[in-house]
Amino acid sequence: ADRTHGRGHNEVGVAQIGVDYDNGAGGDSAVGYHVTFVYGDNDLGGNGNGSDFNLTNANVQWVLPAGVPGLTGAKLTLGRFESPVGGESIYGNGNDHVTRGTVSTATDPIAHTGLIAEKAIVSGADGDVVSGRLGLLNSTGSGWNTSPGDGTSWLVGVDYAGLAGIDLGLNVLHQASSNDSTTFDASVSMDVPGALSDVVSLLGDTTLAAHLVFGDSPATGEDAFGFSTGARYGFGLPLLGDDGSTKNWYLAVRYDNYDESGASKDWSVTSTLGYQAADNLLMRIEYRWDRGIGAAEDSQTGLNVNLVTSF
Repeated sequence: ADRTHGRGHNEVGVAQIGVDYDNGAGGDSAVGYHVTFVYGDNDLGGNGNGSDFNLTNANVQWVLPAGVPGLTGAKLTLGRFESPVGGESIYGNGNDHVTRGTVSTATDPIAHTGLIAEKAIVSGADGDVVSGRLGLLNSTGSGWNTSPGDGTSWLVGVDYAGLAGIDLGLNVLHQASSNDSTTFDASVSMDVPGALSDVVSLLGDTTLAAHLVFGDSPATGEDAFGFSTGARYGFGLPLLGDDGSTKNWYLAVRYDNYDESGASKDWSVTSTLGYQAADNLLMRIEYRWDRGIGAAEDSQTGLNVNLVTSF
């Protein structure tokens, strides 16, 4: 059966190395840029172009000035950029684990090449914000990871953030290639609020999340459906005089279920312990169990260690 890693069984090795430089537009900066270099095992779903080398970000950004009718404050991004579609990405964005989940690996694009416009549509008095995006993309590398196809893709999305710590997202990605496929992707996350946190979170902070994706698989043309859900519990440990109020530890769990007609039916369970040793240093250790990998009924376990630093 296929493995989530390109190495042989019971082999230890460095899976990926990445460097990210982000000087994005926003705030006092009207123009910005973002470059991300990733090198390593493509089977981990971190590259998305079938190669061990990739620039997942190589773009320039521009925040439109006041006076542009209907578009003041909109941000335009041109070049190659990490996809806003999906529950997880390479550097966080809903992924508290070392590896991306079964559903995200099977369905979510890694990066797009093209032009995308993003703008806050409604800003409420209570701090809730509705924002939208519209993208014109090159289909190469912009569809599901299995078969990028050719031609042009359209991306339409809307996000909501604010009420009771709930964030909602919906994206529609239409790939006008020979397969003419459409992906519908929805996500929700919630910070456990108020009195409920005294019961669920105890001395920590709890976040719940779910990711739903469905559509026509560009690889097979068959209907595909994926669902993942997870939780993160952040906490502090009263060590060396610390009172535990600094929540620099977290425990995260994730469940994935992916079903593609006429092909694979996979599911996996992942658990990760993370420690924020410093503002720019994160350490993680992950245990993962997969079942039904590929067309054959099989299972595997994996242990992954991750060190992320920023400067």
